[in-house]
Amino acid sequence: VAGGLAEVLEQYWGYTSFRPLQEDAMRAILEDRDSLVVMPTGAGKSLCFQAPALLKDGLAVVVSPLISLMKDQVDTLTGNGVAAACYHSALQPQEKSEVASGIREGRYSLLYVAPERLVGEGSDGFAGLVGRRPLSFVAVDEAHCISQWGHDFRPEYRQLAALRDRWPNISLHAYTATATARVRRDIIEQLGLQSPVELVGSFDRPNLVYRVLPRATLKKQITEILARHRLLSLWSRGRRGHRGILTFTWIFTRRRHHERAIHYQIHFLPKSFISMISSTSPSGMRFLRS
Repeated sequence: VAGGLAEVLEQYWGYTSFRPLQEDAMRAILEDRDSLVVMPTGAGKSLCFQAPALLKDGLAVVVSPLISLMKDQVDTLTGNGVAAACYHSALQPQEKSEVASGIREGRYSLLYVAPERLVGEGSDGFAGLVGRRPLSFVAVDEAHCISQWGHDFRPEYRQLAALRDRWPNISLHAYTATATARVRRDIIEQLGLQSPVELVGSFDRPNLVYRVLPRATLKKQITEILARHRLLSLWSRGRRGHRGILTFTWIFTRRRHHERAIHYQIHFLPKSFISMISSTSPSGMRFLRS
């Protein structure tokens, strides 16, 4: 198993070693054991369910709350040669038809969907379509959305427990970058995870620097910070695995907050990120034009 995972990791992603907890998380899927994986952003959490999907028969379903996240991951996967697709409300009718045909014909290893597509009112048709092909497992990304104690509670995530009733013989896996012990317990209970493998990574991020500066000449401060990060981004552009640098600035006055923040950040965003925003929904273009 380890050899197969290592080969897949190198063939499709170019990595020759695992990051902490990745191999354990992947083994849980290959052994059909439910799991809860908590890893910080940038630790390779998505690979934990993407790589084993290529070693298991059937279709792996990934539940994701945001169209932009689905599109970003699917674009990366298909660019690496992985048979993956997403099905969401922003697709054109012809695109939805093509994805549905691909599901019926067994062309995909990974399918990204919103929770509403699988559970709740009106979901039977699509869930029935997905169920026509044997499923390998279900991965719930951003699983903290299921917890009422989490910071980003999504009511429709609570209905995902119905997946256990619909597909009782497959394993369920929950992934998040942020979950207190209370939230982890809630995720396990709400999803009905059965004796899950629970993996919690370290949240020490030595590559991050936190600074608190007194507000002085606001425009000058923001411009200097973003210019400094832009130089670093240009230096590391093209390096394998580099995902860009995005600076978030909080301005402690409400007046013109969004106007200023967007104005100073947008010029430093990677073109791929701008493309992703503009292609996900009509509001994306309105955001870029604001």
